[in-house]
Amino acid sequence: MQFLKFSEYDFNTERPLIVRIDRLKYSNGRGLFLICVELLELEYFDEFERVIKMGNTNVVIEKLKETDCQIISKGFKDQGWNKPVEQYKKYYLQQCYGEKVILVANYDGQFVGYLTIVWKSDYPLFNDRSISEIMDLNVLIKFRGKGIGAELMNEAEKIVKAKSNICGLRVGLLKDYGPAQNMYINRGYKFDNMGISYDNKYLDYMEKTIADDDLCLGMIKEL
Repeated sequence: MQFLKFSEYDFNTERPLIVRIDRLKYSNGRGLFLICVELLELEYFDEFERVIKMGNTNVVIEKLKETDCQIISKGFKDQGWNKPVEQYKKYYLQQCYGEKVILVANYDGQFVGYLTIVWKSDYPLFNDRSISEIMDLNVLIKFRGKGIGAELMNEAEKIVKAKSNICGLRVGLLKDYGPAQNMYINRGYKFDNMGISYDNKYLDYMEKTIADDDLCLGMIKEL
């Protein structure tokens, strides 16, 4: 039996559907596909929108909408980063299925950044202790230094706190992550004492690895 998820909607409920496909085999070797459409029970979040005043400008933070996917991808493409629209469509579906929450920030009506909350982390320590993880914090380069990342973190921590009194994240070790490292320490995050990990695997003494975005240190904060 195979399960396929796709972003079609039931016209009455507007819920994403799950399609179950069963292959029925016959003695002559020919097959028949029986398709049954079932509604997936989804965890729906309350409508979420926060408006933060920054000088003469409002920053609006809200959950990812399907219409945001193209806008976000283009925003990063304009600064030379490759973040395909399919990535954000996948995020949107994961949010619909209750696996993630994606918070999107708009500054003066323009997309400027986002982050994700993952309820079940792939990082071993967080997974073992059922610690939700804040990850993938991205603010467009030309809008950095305005406090937008901090406001995204504020709202993310509030959402996590509604479910747990502890939150985790991982931060990269390369030079570009210096500002993020300082921000997380100033926000009260402490290292998880598990050392360096690469792609969810802890490194051992004398072990060689690659220095890229997957080389991280885990951090934890009591909310």
